[in-house]
Amino acid sequence: FISPYVLRPLLAPGARVRLLARRPETLPPDLLRAIDVVTGDVRDRDALVQGMAGARIVLHLAAFARAWSRDPADFTSVNVEAVRTLLELAARYDVERLVHVSTILTLPPFQQAPINGRSQRPTPYERTNREGETLVETYAAAGRRAAKSIHEYLMTDQW
Repeated sequence: FISPYVLRPLLAPGARVRLLARRPETLPPDLLRAIDVVTGDVRDRDALVQGMAGARIVLHLAAFARAWSRDPADFTSVNVEAVRTLLELAARYDVERLVHVSTILTLPPFQQAPINGRSQRPTPYERTNREGETLVETYAAAGRRAAKSIHEYLMTDQW
């Protein structure tokens, strides 16, 4: 959904852009011609390796963004474990900069989205996104260059 909006500004003359996408056929044809596509899922370590090997900058936009899932483990596998693997590979491949795009629902004061006006606990989406952000914060605290949003990245670095 968000990829075309992020990809177009990155396609400067001479720029090489690689995209990991589950369904690349949903992208506009002009974008498909201009980028390298790795077909796969963020939970697939081999697809992440193929997508990240040799990358200088990684933008991570994937999330399991649903209100409900038949298998609640999907929230953790995408929003936490895939982020953990992504960070591990970013360190292994010496990625210069990593931008992890999450959700406004994790910003302070961490007010959970109401469900019928009664929510007292974070939704699985909110909880797992916050866990993923915590992993990115730990990665950055270890001295690696990472930001939790494109805005944060642009405020502290230049492309």
